[in-house]
Amino acid sequence: MSQPDVVFLCRSNRGKSRMAQALAAAQHADGWTVSSAGTHPAPPDDPPNAQSVEALAEVNAPVIAQRPRGLDPDELGAAERVVLIGSPSEDQWAALAGAGLEESAVTVWETIEPSHDGIEGLERMRLIRDDIAERVAALHVELTAPARLRDLEAGATLADVHTFADTLPAVRIEQMLGTWRGSGLPTGHPLDGLLEAYGWYGKRFESADVVHPLLFEKGEESLVSINPRLVPLALVTRLGDVAQHPALIALAGRLKPLLGTRRPTARLRMTTHRGLSTATMCYDALPIHDVFRRVDDHTLLGLMDWRGSDDEFPFVLRRVDD
Repeated sequence: MSQPDVVFLCRSNRGKSRMAQALAAAQHADGWTVSSAGTHPAPPDDPPNAQSVEALAEVNAPVIAQRPRGLDPDELGAAERVVLIGSPSEDQWAALAGAGLEESAVTVWETIEPSHDGIEGLERMRLIRDDIAERVAALHVELTAPARLRDLEAGATLADVHTFADTLPAVRIEQMLGTWRGSGLPTGHPLDGLLEAYGWYGKRFESADVVHPLLFEKGEESLVSINPRLVPLALVTRLGDVAQHPALIALAGRLKPLLGTRRPTARLRMTTHRGLSTATMCYDALPIHDVFRRVDDHTLLGLMDWRGSDDEFPFVLRRVDD
């Protein structure tokens, strides 16, 4: 049996860790394998917490059939993520250390505790279930999104990209700051491959109000920020395959110094797109918004929303180490 990608832990392996395992298996089965264990497992014949089982049944997430399990050092060491659910006690940290796991290698989910507000019984367990379910869903996206993006980069439809984007979290403006290398995500859009053919490098975000949206390569080691106002984007897209003729690309290369600017030509603002408020790059001179979703700490999915275009143009930004 292969080692799991994620191990969910609680104290007894009768309650919260089993809930997380069940929710992961029932609602987010693709792209990962999960298991659960307890730092101080209950006796082998003890059943799962009955209220946990009932709360999970309400959302069609049956508890995985297993006896309470203890810590497996090999399993913990091989896992991509170890999640300890609840407020850890000293003896739990000691048990993890005894299994060869340092605190820095453990993600702690301090879930809500409705009993502090006088909520007990099944209603308490429902609230805990919902809290864990949200965390499991976010973790699934975090761990599987990069691989899903690579599949889309091989070729996809815009509907595929939208489905993927809708699973991704928002991006905050402060998370955008820095220099990013860009690439198109092929969906049959007129811009597919076009920017790269002309030497598009990416974007640089210095602050919310200082943005250079069109960085192009100039020679082998330098970059130039192109003024979007001077780029005949609508014309170029109407030319179709002619736009990628070597003569036109060579001409554009010679014109780059004349099209460059040191001034910022876009801004970052939070806008709502497909029901989510997220960082958006707004061009100063063009009716274009680039809306972003977070794939991981170093990767963003962008959707170019251009007034007059029938479809959005998807692209990817990957952070460049400064």
